[in-house]
Amino acid sequence: MPNKEKIVIDRIKSNVRKKGFATTKDLQNVERLLIQNSQDPSLWCFRGDLIQLSNGTASWKLADALNSYRRAISLDNTFQEAYVSAAYYHYAVQNSPNRAMKYLKSALKIKSTKVLLKLEQEIQKEIRLKQ
Repeated sequence: MPNKEKIVIDRIKSNVRKKGFATTKDLQNVERLLIQNSQDPSLWCFRGDLIQLSNGTASWKLADALNSYRRAISLDNTFQEAYVSAAYYHYAVQNSPNRAMKYLKSALKIKSTKVLLKLEQEIQKEIRLKQ
């Protein structure tokens, strides 16, 4: 990642931490970075995360977040962060634990961590409760 790009991303992250949400300007800045580097899965994943964190005034829809994660995965099917973000989107935003589990299992195939295993247990519990 070029240094200038990293500076922009760090500034956006700082703004989001301070405000507690992503602004339209934050998302526009990521869109500009994507124009310059549309093949970067981390940028697509970051875009999806920002859409989820937007305050509702942005012109992006929540479904655009999932599309961003899918784009990241299509660019690099070993990019674990995109699978985890897609799992979170389905679990916490869409209340769809079965779909969340699909993405989480893909993430676990890449690398198993205690945090992901704990999330897997939570999602499995939720699936059992819905049956």
